Amino acid sequence: MQAIRPVEVVPIFENQEVIIEMPQFGIIATGATKEEAIEALQDDLAWLWLEHACAPDDQLSEDARSLKRELKELFKEE
Repeated sequence: MQAIRPVEVVPIFENQEVIIEMPQFGIIATGATKEEAIEALQDDLAWLWLEHACAPDDQLSEDARSLKRELKELFKEE
């Protein structure tokens, strides 16, 4: 998956870990380093894409279909 437009996230350092949040997708990715937090964020986004964006609408709840639309507005398949 690839971003359709730039995605800006701001890592913060709190309690000896780096945190990156994407509240619109319910993601709070953490790591000991910025690189680890980014990797966790990528893993979470990939999971959401596979579970929601790739799923048929009739297998998703209304909330999941809404999440699917948000994902597809921001990302596309490579």
